[in-house]
Amino acid sequence: MYANYESTLSNHHRARSIFYLGSETVSKSLMKGEENHGLSALFYDWGKFENEHMNNPKQARLLFDEALNLAGNACGELRSKILFCIGDLEYKNKHLYTAKHYVCLSINESEINGSKSAWTLWANICNELGQKSVEDICIAQAEIQGKKEMNLWMDDDSLLPSNLLKDPNLKQMLGKTPWNRKLAYNTLKDRSLVSPIA
Repeated sequence: MYANYESTLSNHHRARSIFYLGSETVSKSLMKGEENHGLSALFYDWGKFENEHMNNPKQARLLFDEALNLAGNACGELRSKILFCIGDLEYKNKHLYTAKHYVCLSINESEINGSKSAWTLWANICNELGQKSVEDICIAQAEIQGKKEMNLWMDDDSLLPSNLLKDPNLKQMLGKTPWNRKLAYNTLKDRSLVSPIA
């Protein structure tokens, strides 16, 4: 929290030092066999800081990976946020299928059917892949989640059932099994070099 506060004051180098000191302190307690004490959340915040304020996506990715490794199964919403951030980094690197995989995992981990940001990212990915029908559903779902996040859904019964749950193809797409063939080839151009039998 202190590092995030310093970041809001644009004291970015001081914030980075505080993140480092905090992670070092908590890591020492882990070596003594103590509990996590929020180290996963600290790495998540630090990763966001590195990406957004220090323009260092490689360091951010390492921190997000570490945060994901430390996040237990009970931390569903935190895991969902971490997976979204990884998906966003992959999207910015034009690794569309990898990004799609992570954003789907993010929605799957979420107890609230994903965030507006996650659905919007999936829609953007589908737009670039030319998957118009899925893009339309993702845009509609992003709108629903946006209203839920602003607590505008309570008086609107039409927002309670999500479009996602009505579409069996999307249910299958949200499976946790990686799309091995698609993940191996990050761009459409890469995939065109592979024979259909492979």
